[in-house]
Amino acid sequence: MLNNIKELIKNLGRTFVGATEQWYPTYMVHLDFLKPNDDPMYQIDWSIMHFISDMPKVDKTSVAKIIGMDSSLIDYRIRNLCDSNDLLYNQNYGQYQITDKGKDDYFGPEGSVMYVYSSKDLLIDGNSLSIMDDKVYSVRSKIRSGYRPDIVENVTITKDGKPIRKLLKRLEGMTNANKEKLRIPADSKDFTTNDEPDTGCIKIYFVFSIDSKGNACKDIIYNDEFIKIPFYSNDIHKFFYGRNVNFNYGFTNYEEKDIKNRIFDFTNETICNILKSIFRWKHVDESYYVYKTDNYNNSRPLSVNVNLNRFISCPDKNLLKEALKSGEVDYQNKENIITLSVVTEDSALKQLLYFEEKVEFFYITKGVDFLVQWLKATDIVENRKKLMILNRFDFLETLDNNLFIQNN
Repeated sequence: MLNNIKELIKNLGRTFVGATEQWYPTYMVHLDFLKPNDDPMYQIDWSIMHFISDMPKVDKTSVAKIIGMDSSLIDYRIRNLCDSNDLLYNQNYGQYQITDKGKDDYFGPEGSVMYVYSSKDLLIDGNSLSIMDDKVYSVRSKIRSGYRPDIVENVTITKDGKPIRKLLKRLEGMTNANKEKLRIPADSKDFTTNDEPDTGCIKIYFVFSIDSKGNACKDIIYNDEFIKIPFYSNDIHKFFYGRNVNFNYGFTNYEEKDIKNRIFDFTNETICNILKSIFRWKHVDESYYVYKTDNYNNSRPLSVNVNLNRFISCPDKNLLKEALKSGEVDYQNKENIITLSVVTEDSALKQLLYFEEKVEFFYITKGVDFLVQWLKATDIVENRKKLMILNRFDFLETLDNNLFIQNN
């Protein structure tokens, strides 16, 4: 899911900064209603009923030929109409009788629609007790039943309570277009509910990014869709936090206007602990990073500065090299992910990384013999040191094999 979120932000031309998972409270309302009959067999049944109206002793073979269906299907549909109490069969007279229900279902005014009973589970907002963003209903929602996160207000709703009555009334007056957004068939009516609403929640993500002008962007994403949740309004910035790392440290110390354009707020200690966790450095201080609180200019708030000494002291050099190549690295715990920029201004480190690229290029394009000769010709002692710093023991082994083993 987080990879999808990063791709969504990238497609908007923004720089991804972080995302935090949040369970949002909902109620599940069990709706009963009438909907227009959308059974594909309805037209066949309608034709059969009108044939029987004119010819109670129906000739199934003749009906099958006229409709263009197999006689076994006609026989099956007649039995189904009897089971649904639209037809009665009088065995003494060998003919069918249309019931009052059958008249209502199939002999209404011209252009009238037959309605059938249906049901649906509908999510409503656990805080505002209203219908949620249309996009929540665009896919089958994944619900965590029975769970109520701490953010839910202390409210209980019942099937007969005012919030439910208000909801049913709104559904009755809703346009077909809006009903269909909720995956309720057009022209549905007579909405009721006979069961108590179930408590639950859906998983949403607060997503933080930077646009091309350096503005902080704060969005809510559900199932790869950007949605609005009125409960949060403009307070999204208050919810970028985690249990393991306090991502919103200090927000309560600022005025509202001062944090609108801030993505998160870290203490120096928290940043140092994050860098230690990612790269496993034993010592990290404020010189290791640049931390901006606003005016991002398309760069992330937190950027790691790497020089040669920090590279050498890093236990996970492969991770650090990949981060330097891509310009970023992710820090992730159970509920949150943030992306840090990783840069170097150290010419010595840049030359070292360029040396590694050159070694790999020669190995792939010109082969082992050429690579070994090049390493020998350009100061083999120094090159061995560089390969050791880079953790490229594979190339060291190739070099030693050529120099010592094959020559003995």
